[in-house]
Amino acid sequence: MTKRYYLLLLSLLCFIHQPKAETGLPSDSLPRFLTENKVLHFLTGHKYLTAPFVFYMPETNWVLGIGVKRFFHAGGVEDTLTRASNSSVFVQYSLNQQLMLEHNYQIFTNKEKYYIVGYYGFSRFPVNYYGTGENASLANKEAINYDLLRFENLTMRKVKPFTFVGLGWRYFKMYNIKGEEGGIMEQEKITGYDGSTVSGLSAAILYDS
Repeated sequence: MTKRYYLLLLSLLCFIHQPKAETGLPSDSLPRFLTENKVLHFLTGHKYLTAPFVFYMPETNWVLGIGVKRFFHAGGVEDTLTRASNSSVFVQYSLNQQLMLEHNYQIFTNKEKYYIVGYYGFSRFPVNYYGTGENASLANKEAINYDLLRFENLTMRKVKPFTFVGLGWRYFKMYNIKGEEGGIMEQEKITGYDGSTVSGLSAAILYDS
């Protein structure tokens, strides 16, 4: 097993709540577009969780990154029954010029009529390849780099209390695969060694009590 070393240099966890501005005026004296504007509410009345990080792995060298998670209510200003939604983004970059970007989301619409969950991302990180089947051996260890695009979304409709039904789409694309010249992967030419794409529909039933 590859030994991994982690060193935490910086850790910051904080919630920042940006309250509504105190104007000193009654709400009915403010312009209607300010008091009822859902976009304005979306951009101001939320909480954030931020976490910078740094670590080391033999395959990647030093890695720097940051993650940000946002909590919000997608149901609207007056909706107090809908659960909080969240959206998170993280970025990490290594000294070997390897990159990973990812965005995850979980959204409950007004009165939880719809539940939307998914992610999309891009990565360029190495893996160790040892061959397949009887040809697999630790002596064949070969570092392989590739680009990976990922997308998955599931949209569900509440059909009765605590029960959601929906459809989704999943997409994976692996490309720009690069191994060692004359290496085991180039010799074996296994299925997908020059790239692959996987895409398809999914269906789901969720009971959430």
